[in-house]
Amino acid sequence: MNPRLSAVLSSHDLPAAELQAARLDGEVYCVDECFSPIDEIDDAAHRAGSLRTLVPRRLIAARETAAWVHGVLINPPVVHHFWSNHDARARPNPSPRLDVRELVLLPSDIVILGGMQVTTPLRTAIDILRFTEHVGRRESAAVPLLSEQSGLSLRELREHILALKKTPGKHKALAALALVREGHEHLSGHTIDVVDRVDASNRIEHSVEVRGVAHLEDEPADS
Repeated sequence: MNPRLSAVLSSHDLPAAELQAARLDGEVYCVDECFSPIDEIDDAAHRAGSLRTLVPRRLIAARETAAWVHGVLINPPVVHHFWSNHDARARPNPSPRLDVRELVLLPSDIVILGGMQVTTPLRTAIDILRFTEHVGRRESAAVPLLSEQSGLSLRELREHILALKKTPGKHKALAALALVREGHEHLSGHTIDVVDRVDASNRIEHSVEVRGVAHLEDEPADS
């Protein structure tokens, strides 16, 4: 493969068959639907850069997608979440993997990584708490790590949310954070299993450890 190609490769760069062959040969590894040369470090910029093949750059990676970009989730979500500022006028092609909603964000809520806009760790934690329907083990693991990346304890995160003005879902976020804090305190010092994605047809998982937290990761079934 050409060593001068982009650090994040897609079928726009090389034929899909060639990329898959390179993966089988150990020359590249998967970054969601993209690939990266094996000598490139898997970092936030790589993960964010892979999203450029899915959506226009004016959209903002959010919630679990942003959490994956920031490195607190081991796998990309099955459905990617994006915010669109009201003046962005950017809509991707319809896809079952994309959830795009309009939301007003401040410039301070956004960082640029890999050429993509991504919500900051703090904004990501707050949005997960505001919009996630069910607080499970994944959220209980992700929110404390996002809060830590923001330089805040969970208590300080609660104070930050309390101080927010005119924020829809504020009370829901506080209730969800209470569950996260309860779970975090209960599991502190213990291994936490976090299921990020499961092969629904084969139901095969295996665990990997990230920052002392064990995650269950997909493993294809033997044919």
